[in-house]
Amino acid sequence: MDRLLTEEVAAKTAKNITMRTNLARFPFVKGLEVFEFGYQLSVDKKQIQQLAAAHFPSMARMP
Repeated sequence: MDRLLTEEVAAKTAKNITMRTNLARFPFVKGLEVFEFGYQLSVDKKQIQQLAAAHFPSMARMP
């Protein structure tokens, strides 16, 4: 039952993302894997990859 519910949530999430992308009328969809970090030097590649992976610093280490 757990697997079935997990698959249902994943399918609904994918459908929601597809619908919102279509409603936004983007001409095409690009992922971070094709972003040219060398072209835009002000963008920190490591920081963007951490944000995309949802790895955030622990609040315990913050002053």
